[in-house]
Order: sequence, then C-alpha cells, then structure tokens
Amino acid sequence: AGLLHRRGEAERALELYREAEKQSPDDWQIRSNLGLLLRDMGRLDEAEASLRRALMIDPGNPTLSVNLASVLLDAGDAVEAEKLCLEAVTLAPDNPLAQLILGRSRLTNGNQAGAVLALVKAISLHRELPSAHAMLGDAMRMEGRVDKALECYQRALDLDPEDPAVRFAQADAQLLTGQHQVGFDGLAARRELPAVRARLPRIPRPRWQGQDLSGETVLLHADGDLSEALLLLRHLPGVQERGGRVLLACPSRLERLADSSALADQLLLPGEEPPDYAVHAALDDLPRLLGAEPTSAPAPPYLAPSELLAAQWARYLDSGDQFAVGFVVGARDVVRDQRGQQAVERAERRQHQSGADHAGQRLDGELRAHEVRQSGRHLAQHPGVGQDEEDEHRPDPKRD
Repeated sequence: AGLLHRRGEAERALELYREAEKQSPDDWQIRSNLGLLLRDMGRLDEAEASLRRALMIDPGNPTLSVNLASVLLDAGDAVEAEKLCLEAVTLAPDNPLAQLILGRSRLTNGNQAGAVLALVKAISLHRELPSAHAMLGDAMRMEGRVDKALECYQRALDLDPEDPAVRFAQADAQLLTGQHQVGFDGLAARRELPAVRARLPRIPRPRWQGQDLSGETVLLHADGDLSEALLLLRHLPGVQERGGRVLLACPSRLERLADSSALADQLLLPGEEPPDYAVHAALDDLPRLLGAEPTSAPAPPYLAPSELLAAQWARYLDSGDQFAVGFVVGARDVVRDQRGQQAVERAERRQHQSGADHAGQRLDGELRAHEVRQSGRHLAQHPGVGQDEEDEHRPDPKRD
C-alpha cells in the first residue's frame, strides 16, 4: 500500500489499507499511514479520525502527534497543531520533522520568532530539508529580513531546484530588494503551482513574448487576484505602444471600472466568445515583457470610475450615515483557500457536537511554505462593480 501511495495510485492504496485495518484493528502504524494517505487525497476529516484512533492505540507516540498536526495544519487548525508539536518535541527533541512542523505551526499562528527557533533547530538536525529552509525564508521575510530570506530560499532551491513555490517566493523577495527584472522573471513560477495551474484557462494560442505586434490583437487575462489586476492595468498602454490591439478578458467585477478607464481596445466578458486574436499574455507578465522599472511604470491616475457611479457615491458619503471602508491589496502571504473554509466548517461541527466555545479559535489559513505563495484570492472592494447603473439609486458598500 505504501508503494502504491508513493506511485500516486491512491485509490488502490486505500483499498489495501482498509483491508489491513480490518485484519489488524490495533495496529497504530496502519492507521497512521492510512491517515497520511487520506490527507494527500484531500479527505481531511477522515485523515484526522484515523490518526486520532492511532493515538488512542499508542498514546504519547511523537510520530503520531506530528502526523496529526500536519493534517490539522492542512485543515487550518494551527492552534491544536502547535500543541501537538510541543508535546512531540518534548518527547523527541531531536526529531527534525517534529521541529519542522512546530515551526510551520508557529508561522501560521503569527509567531515568527518562535518559528525561526524551531526551523533553525530542524535544519541543525537535518541540513537537507528544503522545506525547512523555505519556511525559514518565509519567517525572515515576515520579520523584514529580506536579504536573509533570499539566502534561505536559495539554499532550498539548491536542494530542490524545481520547487515552483520557492522560486515564486524568491522572486517576490527579489522584487522587494529592487531586483526587478530577475524578480519579474521568477514570478512566472506561480503558474506551475498545482492550485493555480488547475484554474488557469487553456488558451489555444501562443504566449506573447514581448515582440512588436504590428497591429495584431493580444488577449490579456488576469491569472492573479483582483487587487493585482487593478495595479497591472496601468501597463496596457505599453502593449499598445508595441503595436498591439488589446483584448482584455475582464472579470465581471472589474467590467465597469475597466470600461470607464478606457485602457483596453475591447473587453471580453465571462461567457463571451472571443474575437480572433494572435497571441495572449497574463497581466502579471506585462512588467517583465515590457521591461518595466519603478521609474518607467505609468503613474496614477490611470483608473477612472464612471461619472454616474462617482456621483452616487458622493451623495452617499455626504448623507451623514456611518460607514467603514476597507481595502486589501497585495496581501500575498495570507491565503484563505478551500482548506480555510474546511477549517471553519470543521470548527462549526465540533461546536455543535460538544457545545464548547470555539470563539477564540484561530481559523485562518496556514502560512505553509510549500503552498502559501499561491496567488491569494483577495477581492478588493471598490466603487465600480455591482448592478447596472440604471438600477442603482443608492450605492451599497457591501456590494459595490
């Protein structure tokens, strides 16, 4: 079963583990391996149940505590995961995996200093753990020590040159230190992340490589979140300067703002059939393709809301009502993905079953070095989205 698991034949491995579980119900190792398989299959509730049964068979087993902690981290429950890791390192302080998962838990819980201590310990015990070097880089960057973070990312890549998550994190840090062209080149690694690759559109045209377009149409699409798209729209005139006619595949939430700003020659809305075009490119590739530098990037203002909507908001803001406006822009290191939602659902089920108060429980998605840099889905709320203008008599902040 373990061999099938490593080969990626998960369903066949699951059959064998289930059969072994029936034959040896008190074998903690079978239940532990089953739990890890179920985790890799995304069946986190079943994985947790299997590992908790294993711990009942062999209480105090540090390996089981670490395995359960890794499942809880995948589910977004970093608080209990850290407690389990602390128990494990108390029993086995020289276990590098226990220190690694402890560092990961602390990083998730916002304890960067504690994460650094655990990750440095893990590396001292096993220097060839690329994930430990990568997570240490994340902690250093979050502390503002970007140069140290770059050193950590490079060590991780020396051990595993093909890890797209680390290459993307390295590129992000390079941009922070002013290494713009190499950083822009590295950002393309994000498209290799499994979660990102699964949602990318399949486009039957070659990618634009920055050459002169000589009047040809280029399809531009947003592969990242809306906050990134808002920043990257400033580069559309640069594509037109290369002789291109810009066809912008526009998310519905950006339609009105993109239309009123008149940066694209034509908008392509979700569900519409595209007109003929020659090449395509992602918006986040434009700085690299155009050789953009901070001094050469078009300066604001380059976005313009519709005059009607701006007037409606002006009347609303002058109405005397109390309101709050919030923006989330570029929060690359805080990702609430499907696992974060699973954590919320799991906590709600536990509260219903036990009656316990989980109000203080941290349910934020983990900052996992392998997968945190997956292009978050942070939807920047702004005037310029919502119903048709003729139906809006009063702006709704929750909607607009």
